[in-house]
Order: sequence, then C-alpha cells, then structure tokens
Amino acid sequence: MKVTAFNGSPRQEGNTSILIGHVFESLQKEGIETELVHVGGGKMA
Repeated sequence: MKVTAFNGSPRQEGNTSILIGHVFESLQKEGIETELVHVGGGKMA
C-alpha cells in the first residue's frame, strides 16, 4: 500500500507539512510507503 499526501499550503515547511510528517512516521512504522506532493505556492492550470 502507498499513501500520497497533497500539501496545498504555500509554506513548504509550515504546520501542514509538519503534521503530514507525523502521520507519515506512523504509517512508515507499519511498513506503508508514503509520498508527499507539495502543490502550494504555484500556479495551477
């Protein structure tokens, strides 16, 4: 299983990213692959 999180915050190292990191730590301990995609701060088409 793989979990992908999309961070829409304009601050790459902000609170949202920190919280996602905490969730990912727990998932990784269970052997679940994780991926963070940062989409905040840029233009979306």
